[in-house]
Amino acid sequence: MGTILIIILTIALLQSEVHSKVDGNWTDWSTWSACAITCGNTTQTRSRACTNPPAADNGTDCEGTSDDYQPCLREPCPVDGNWTDWSSWSACSVTRGSATQTRIRTCINPPPAHKGTECEGASEDYKSCVHKPCRGWGPWSEWSSCSSTSGVGIQHRNRSWYSWPSFTSIDDLCDGDYTDVQICMPSAFDGGWTQWSSWSTCSVTCGIGLNQRTRSCTNPKPSTFGDHCVGPNIDVAICNKQHCPSPVRLRDGLLEIYVNGQWGTVCDDEFDSNDAKVACRMLGFDNTQTARLRSDVVRGNVSMPIWLDNLRCNGYEDSLLECSHNGVGSHNCNHSKDVGLVC
Repeated sequence: MGTILIIILTIALLQSEVHSKVDGNWTDWSTWSACAITCGNTTQTRSRACTNPPAADNGTDCEGTSDDYQPCLREPCPVDGNWTDWSSWSACSVTRGSATQTRIRTCINPPPAHKGTECEGASEDYKSCVHKPCRGWGPWSEWSSCSSTSGVGIQHRNRSWYSWPSFTSIDDLCDGDYTDVQICMPSAFDGGWTQWSSWSTCSVTCGIGLNQRTRSCTNPKPSTFGDHCVGPNIDVAICNKQHCPSPVRLRDGLLEIYVNGQWGTVCDDEFDSNDAKVACRMLGFDNTQTARLRSDVVRGNVSMPIWLDNLRCNGYEDSLLECSHNGVGSHNCNHSKDVGLVC
């Protein structure tokens, strides 16, 4: 009987333990922490706890992490500039007595960025120096090229000294300078002519005209202090073309005028005795009082252009082209109205 009672109590106790077991559960995430910066970047955090409910009576803990992170970004922070270390001292700047040595540093360690401040202080430092004594000067170097190619410039040469360690007194330093400077000018050379070009075409198509040829003073072009070429750069010669035809002619009684290298006719619109006088004067007639239109000519079968129309001469002009007209080649007629003329 006692054994049975113990068994019953044990079963009851195990059932009680099973019913009282509690697994842990997460609370909600907290709000993100503040992004408490004005520039650069940092990290925001949030957290949760395994207390909703907490694990109990051999219940399992929450799975996962209790903390969470995310980046917080702002504009880049200003970076103030900082100096590099000083460079080594330069060599002494003269060869005798007191001189100056320099050393430099630069504001790139780091360089200023994002509106950061520049480095304070000087980028160069100086100190006095005294050259070591020497045994004597070496030979001068060759002169450097002239500093100017178009005018007065300078050129320099250098020399070095031979050290002599046993000398200790400044009085034993080399006499003179280690550098020498002189005024110089670029080499002067005179200009030279190129070959003559080919002759140009004659300036007229008939009669006496001109043609020309040219050359330039660029073979070579004179330097700043060189002489320019002597003589002309243009050569002109007379060219003889064939005899020019008379500017007007009568062919079978028809009046024709020579314009732009081609013969053409004249329209009789408004053509009167004044126009006839000018035409006959152009033909070489001294007495133009009898000049008149001629009607008994053959018209209408001419292939040449009509050059003038609506002539309005005063009678004293030397050429029909001086009279008022519609313009050379501008007309509103045909060859049936070509002018016939009697002088």
